[in-house]
Amino acid sequence: LIKDVNMTNESQEKQVLAQLDNMTRLLEEGVSIKILLGGITELNQLQPVGPLLVNYPELAVIPIRFTSTISNSFDVIDNEKVLLKISNPVNPSEYFAAIKIWQKKFASELKEKFMQMWDEAGSEK
Repeated sequence: LIKDVNMTNESQEKQVLAQLDNMTRLLEEGVSIKILLGGITELNQLQPVGPLLVNYPELAVIPIRFTSTISNSFDVIDNEKVLLKISNPVNPSEYFAAIKIWQKKFASELKEKFMQMWDEAGSEK
């Protein structure tokens, strides 16, 4: 779940580029990726990211949905690990820290919550 896609500085653009590089590598390795973008409801709100995607056409296969709900950003890895991303309290559009939790039950609960939010977000854009 990605919390905020509005880039306000060069540092944030570098973070997005790093994430795009990582996603490209993961797709090549056969990893399944779904992206639920919180705090936005339509594709045109992604305009700051659009120009960056031109260099990543392979990412077009990733299903993306939008929700007005804003939640903590997290990744569920291999159905047993969670990477919980903590927003910077001074600048909420940046991550301050990330916590890796290796607990199958918690990963399962978060995956279930993600899938519920995914279903409520409707069809892919």
